[in-house]
Amino acid sequence: PKNQKWLTKAIVRDINRGIITWQEPLVYSPSMKLTLVNKQLSKKDPRRLVLQTLRAMNQFHGKPARDNVKVEIADGNGTSRYYFAQCEAFFQDSKGEIYVGLRWYDQAGPDIIDSTVLLPRLKLRPHDQPRSYSVLPASCIHNGALLMASGGHHYAIMSPRELKEYISFNIAEA
Repeated sequence: PKNQKWLTKAIVRDINRGIITWQEPLVYSPSMKLTLVNKQLSKKDPRRLVLQTLRAMNQFHGKPARDNVKVEIADGNGTSRYYFAQCEAFFQDSKGEIYVGLRWYDQAGPDIIDSTVLLPRLKLRPHDQPRSYSVLPASCIHNGALLMASGGHHYAIMSPRELKEYISFNIAEA
């Protein structure tokens, strides 16, 4: 895929900087199953844990299959922020640690929430730049993300509870 070259450059960059510390040999996969928490259900609901398949393929059964995710990244101060990204690849190292290759979405506009549609307005970073990609432990995936394209932008569709949490986590970026 056209993005593979640039993801590889980002991996080499992060290995050289000591950011990625996986143990070779690696196994690559275009999809991954993981258990996510459906936070819309009560903590006692047995359906709260959901097995989900994420894909990083151009097509699966003739349909686009490059899933988006919302990731939670902690900074050095112990606070977290949410970001949106597109899945590019999945890796497992020799110790069994799982990693996800991501292509980032950036906030498009001055505000966290677009004032017209009341949703986060995002723009996918260019495919031909290493800065557009990162590899992180798969444990950073908070949940899958539904992003709707409109023109050159994407809007992150979230429940009212998720949207409130997203705003509170990311308010410092406003």
